[in-house]
Amino acid sequence: MQARLSAVQHTLIVVTIVAFVIAAIVLPAPDNADYRRTLAELTSLQRRFDRRAVEQALLEHARAQGRQPLQQLAQQISALRPIAVQVAANAPSVEPIAELKIATLADIDRYAQPGATLPMRVADLRTVASSLAWRLTREAPKDASVTLMAVQLKAAAVEPAAVDLEAQIAALQNEQQAARSTTERTSVALTNMTTLYENRIKWRVSRQLRADTYKSLLEARKSQRDAERALRDIDKRYEAAVAQAKPTAATGNHELGVVEVELSWPASNRRYVIPVRVKAVQAQLPPLQGVALRQTHAAGLWDEVKDLDAAGAARAVVRRFNWHQQHVEVAGLQLGGGAVLQLVPCILPLLLLFLLGRMRAVALDYNPFRTRVRAALPRVGFRTRLLDALAIIVLPLTAAVLAVSSLMIIGQIPALPLVAAVACLVLGAYAFVKLGELQRLMEDVVRSHSVPPPEEQPSST
Repeated sequence: MQARLSAVQHTLIVVTIVAFVIAAIVLPAPDNADYRRTLAELTSLQRRFDRRAVEQALLEHARAQGRQPLQQLAQQISALRPIAVQVAANAPSVEPIAELKIATLADIDRYAQPGATLPMRVADLRTVASSLAWRLTREAPKDASVTLMAVQLKAAAVEPAAVDLEAQIAALQNEQQAARSTTERTSVALTNMTTLYENRIKWRVSRQLRADTYKSLLEARKSQRDAERALRDIDKRYEAAVAQAKPTAATGNHELGVVEVELSWPASNRRYVIPVRVKAVQAQLPPLQGVALRQTHAAGLWDEVKDLDAAGAARAVVRRFNWHQQHVEVAGLQLGGGAVLQLVPCILPLLLLFLLGRMRAVALDYNPFRTRVRAALPRVGFRTRLLDALAIIVLPLTAAVLAVSSLMIIGQIPALPLVAAVACLVLGAYAFVKLGELQRLMEDVVRSHSVPPPEEQPSST
């Protein structure tokens, strides 16, 4: 009997230790709830957020605010030079340079805010018109109708001097035209003065008048020579500048770029690449809808995941979970923490059944007429019934309930732990009753064996 009672006590201690260990293992991690909601938010975003489509929509919205119609360029060219410029049918507007990349959660969050803007660069059409005006004046036939077909602004690294040279050539062309007009005017004046002088000699006017006319003729010749010299000088500088007029590669400069211009006039098609200055403008964007990452902010994970895309952020959040939400590979199979939480509490009802079996074995083994107690009986249970209740009922039930809570936190149905909790409650209560009966039995055994039986007491006679 002593051996069976010791086995009961050992089993009771094992139940207590195992229940305590399981309770410690399945202890809920409150942060898992926040991480699970964050993961759900990121997974939902990853599933429904079409990055390319959103980028394209926002770019189109921004570019619409920076497009410049070719008709505006044509009018500016005609205002600078007497050139008839028209725009081809269906010719596209001049598109701004705009780039938009939504690569991280921080990008999504930024464009989800009201008042979000996108920096763009647009061509300065005045400089483009000036550059085209001097080229057309130089190359297009007089009175030809020029048709603008396409103008495209492109980002390019060009020397600032190349842009400045365009303005210098336009100014030199103006000077050249003015010098040519001056030369033509002085030539006409010289011709008229020569004719006048010859006529006055022929008419035998007074010597003084002839001298004055001759003096005026000399001045006209000098003006003509000066005008021709100035024209030759301007022509030389103008041709030298034109020879250098091309985009020159340089380090990146966001204030410069090139425009590629396609135009035509009768019997000729031309394509020009012109360095230009660009202007920075801010396009207003509509805020993105349905992409607010409130749970990610609330969970305190924003600083960790803001520089990642949705998939990378989801992986970072998964790494934050404790083992309840992790998976390991065992013999080629994926074993998850959720499965462990489901199965581990089922150990407790089995141990309680085993404990009941041990106590039943003691009860069946005891016979008040045949059982002999040859030594003191071992302790069964703890010092008080309250401790017994804690060990047999409360602790196993608590471990199972903690498993239920942990599974609910990670979003799984705690089917087996619920069954285990009910079983622990029922079996624990039953074991508690049986343990009390066993303890009372032990007390009866101790009392019955502490006084010798009547037949063994010595006779008084």
